[in-house]
Amino acid sequence: MKRQISLFLVIGAIGFAIDIGGVFVLVSLLDLPAGIGRIPGLTLALTATFFLNRNITFRATASSDNDRPPPLKNLAKDAIRYLAANGISQGTNFALYLYLVNRFLLFQAMPVMAASIGCAVAAIMSFLLFKYAVFRTQDTSNATDASSK
Repeated sequence: MKRQISLFLVIGAIGFAIDIGGVFVLVSLLDLPAGIGRIPGLTLALTATFFLNRNITFRATASSDNDRPPPLKNLAKDAIRYLAANGISQGTNFALYLYLVNRFLLFQAMPVMAASIGCAVAAIMSFLLFKYAVFRTQDTSNATDASSK
């Protein structure tokens, strides 16, 4: 599990870099409106992190099929669950951020701190949702194999 958490965090950092890189290029350099300029980077980041997490972080590690990628037949189901899980965790992130900045003077003065707390909670939620709901078909075989040894 430590390895999965480490991989999840590294892949999250990659997604963050893609997202922020897109914002920098499209909004800062090309002067697109902030709302429009965020969409391509965020879309690329979600796509990249989906495939990286699916094929690396939450891939069955104890099975004999370890060298094969997850089956393509599960791709659409995994993608839908991934988007739903991100909706839940990022919705919680944003709701917590709004609650903190609207309720506490400290966070009104330091909104980045509120955003950081929201991100931390969302990261924990995302990891758990990805592990136990989104990529459960790949990870279930790992748990079964590990318990039979």
